[in-house]
Amino acid sequence: MKKWAPRVLLAAALAGLSAFLLKGDVWTFWTWWLLAFLMGMVAMPVTGRLFAGFEDKGWMFSKVLAITVTGFLTWFLVTAKILPFTAATCIGVSVVCAVGCGVLYHFQGKNGIDCFPSGKVNLIYGEEILFFIFFLMWTYFAGFRPQAYGTEKFMDYGFMEAMMRSTTLPARDLWYSEGTINYYYGGQYFAVFLTKLTGSKVELTYNLMRTFVAAFAFVLPFSLVRQMSVDRLKGSLTGKKRCLPAVAGIIAGISVS
Repeated sequence: MKKWAPRVLLAAALAGLSAFLLKGDVWTFWTWWLLAFLMGMVAMPVTGRLFAGFEDKGWMFSKVLAITVTGFLTWFLVTAKILPFTAATCIGVSVVCAVGCGVLYHFQGKNGIDCFPSGKVNLIYGEEILFFIFFLMWTYFAGFRPQAYGTEKFMDYGFMEAMMRSTTLPARDLWYSEGTINYYYGGQYFAVFLTKLTGSKVELTYNLMRTFVAAFAFVLPFSLVRQMSVDRLKGSLTGKKRCLPAVAGIIAGISVS
């Protein structure tokens, strides 16, 4: 209890802080964080093999891999006119991918392959806390200027709304009703994919996707540079030097995010 109490209290404090800062919008924020957590965990049988040399087995990269693969498969099936672009399709493809990862995990267990970061609970907890903190921070900051104003924001928002209304891809062009979007729309598509997957609204997820990416722009460099530092300083990480990889990772994350 003494070991876990501080972690539980910190997590509860962050949950309370997010509810205080984001008010009614916090439910969508929590949903996106939880979705990333679950999708990343399910994809670990694949990610753990790709990042076998990492202490965290690529825990944070697993979230991005899961979203990328399921999102791309959904896009391919929709553009090939095999399935409609609906929430049911997004969920169905994600479930099928999850089942595939489950089967892979079963065979890995039979062969004694461990793709989860066993014994690295502190590291995983720390990375999740950092991801939550930066996701919350950027989301709170975005709330001071949420409107789609300036540069390509209006177009981004328009593309997302057009895709939310559409069951085919490319979606109907928001300016020219007789045609479809003839501009690259990958980033906006993934934002809509997650929006449909979570049952959210574009008026919230338009900004949430921006802050979601900014949070990953911290934790992914953190994980990468921290592991590079551990590998470089292996054998000399004693005493106060044990903090060096984490410090290097935080500096890298802040520099990018």
